[in-house]
Amino acid sequence: MSISLSSTANNLNNMPLKASDLFSRASPKGTLSQVLQFPLIRIFIGLLFLAPVLAASGAFVLLVIENLEEPFATYMDIGRLVAMFGLFLVAYRYYCNLVEKRPAHEISGNGALKETIIGVLVAFGIVGLTVALMGASGYYKIQSFEPAIILINSAAMYTAGSMMQELISRLLIFRLIEEYAGSIIAFFVSSLIFGLLHYGNDNATIGSVVALTITSFVFVGPFMLTRRVWMVLGVHIGWNFSQTGIFGMPNSGNAWPGWIKPTIDGPNWLTGGAWGIEMSFFTIALALLVSLWFLKAVIKNKQVVAPKWRR
Repeated sequence: MSISLSSTANNLNNMPLKASDLFSRASPKGTLSQVLQFPLIRIFIGLLFLAPVLAASGAFVLLVIENLEEPFATYMDIGRLVAMFGLFLVAYRYYCNLVEKRPAHEISGNGALKETIIGVLVAFGIVGLTVALMGASGYYKIQSFEPAIILINSAAMYTAGSMMQELISRLLIFRLIEEYAGSIIAFFVSSLIFGLLHYGNDNATIGSVVALTITSFVFVGPFMLTRRVWMVLGVHIGWNFSQTGIFGMPNSGNAWPGWIKPTIDGPNWLTGGAWGIEMSFFTIALALLVSLWFLKAVIKNKQVVAPKWRR
């Protein structure tokens, strides 16, 4: 993982995309237009652009997928998730063009594949090392392997799900808070909101919210560094997919089938218990170390934005 991160730093030192490139270019005239351009209001406007995609996806599940037999239901569901991924990008691009009057630089294809792969490797490194530490301690044991189709279905599910969460958490909540209140406030507020949004999950506690808030720092850093969605999307996909799709552990409290069926037995502060390894001290420590590396690179690349009232 250290090799990937060092290579990333060298490749991104001269990237031209800056935080200010993602600020609204609209020139509101009149009180109503000025209110609608207020960054916090634009968060809700952005959500309205994404809502039809979620509604159409839910309707497709109810009207089509639930009436199909296996394996066609699984194949159709994978297709739905792939379509969701593309439609989310289209909806967000329209939001940027119509509301903020600017190109959607943050979802441009420039460096997309490379940054996504790097992000996935970063997440695999953190999760894989956590599992290795748990295995060495005798807390994680492989019981059996499930059919490989689970890997394909999980990859599609977590790609679409991660894109939805990143559009909301980083491209709307973090970016628009940052435009108004600056990077430091946006960093901590958006991370706390991300943790709180998972409070309704199975097995959630105040402790799980705090743990997820801290581990989600590793999502914010890559976006601040690149100012594109791809690396943080890769981290998010790799994070969820490796936890559950590969290693068969709960993902933020929700239990889904994985390729590996494990036996996990040990103290909750090391295994994360029913919430999953996001509450493991192993994972929290590793995520913090990687987050600090990213933040150091963010500062070096002058990607920290002051609040609007100080700019």
